[in-house]
Amino acid sequence: MKKIGLILLIIFSCSEPQTETESFPITVEFREVGKGSLSGTGLENIEKQNIVINEKVEWENLITKMNSFYNQYNFEEVDFEKETIIGIILETQDGASVEIKEVIEESENFTVKFETMTFQTLVETQPYHIITIPKTEKKITFE
Repeated sequence: MKKIGLILLIIFSCSEPQTETESFPITVEFREVGKGSLSGTGLENIEKQNIVINEKVEWENLITKMNSFYNQYNFEEVDFEKETIIGIILETQDGASVEIKEVIEESENFTVKFETMTFQTLVETQPYHIITIPKTEKKITFE
């Protein structure tokens, strides 16, 4: 009886471990780095854009541009060894906001779902929302 147990133990320990395969799509948890509005005067010289940043220098350049007029934007630290920055900056307009609602990972890409809201104000603004996701080199699309 001991021999049978030993044989079964050897068979099961030598077999290939089963690996879990990821099933897509996956809703990705993200971390907010910054959200608000630029001055709206356009003095920062930042156009409407979707942002994907994987390098610290590129992030520092964007922060410098954002702070070129008011020097008021402080952001959470980003670890570029582990994180990718994703963001949306809208055009200058009369009263608006933007919010990233969801990030979905597929086998070959990520999709960033966001929502914009407009409202009546007396001041033009340029809304932005910036987040991080786990480091990736996959294609990122915005909708």
